[in-house]
Amino acid sequence: RVVVLTTEDTASASELITNSLRPYIEVITIGGTTLGKPFGSVGRNFCGIVLNAMEIEYLNANGVSVAGGLPADCFAADDLTRNFGLQSGSVEGMLLGALEYLALGTCETAPTPLASRSQEKPLIDETLQTGVVRESSDGRLSDLLSKSR
Repeated sequence: RVVVLTTEDTASASELITNSLRPYIEVITIGGTTLGKPFGSVGRNFCGIVLNAMEIEYLNANGVSVAGGLPADCFAADDLTRNFGLQSGSVEGMLLGALEYLALGTCETAPTPLASRSQEKPLIDETLQTGVVRESSDGRLSDLLSKSR
């Protein structure tokens, strides 16, 4: 399984790789819908100028294009005010969305207010802050974290 963080600025090669993996492995996108740039070109010199005519549409093995963008499987806000990781007692939104999906198998499928977030979120935050793994109701969080060490 691969988890990919995406925004409306995710385009081109990033979309190509994400889409190309889908026929072969589970790919979960966290964030927002990608740009949807399905075409490629090679610059060609012509009379002293470079022409970039669209020459190819990128399709995966199942014939699926990224035209219109790849919708996110799980919504998460991109917080450009901080880096990934633990900062000031909280985790950046897209990274938190990915960690929640990997640890709990659930995610936000549409933008929702913070107050309605999963009851397991405080457990993830606590674990990231303290490094101490407390058992979640179903044991998946400690299983995931113990395998990653």
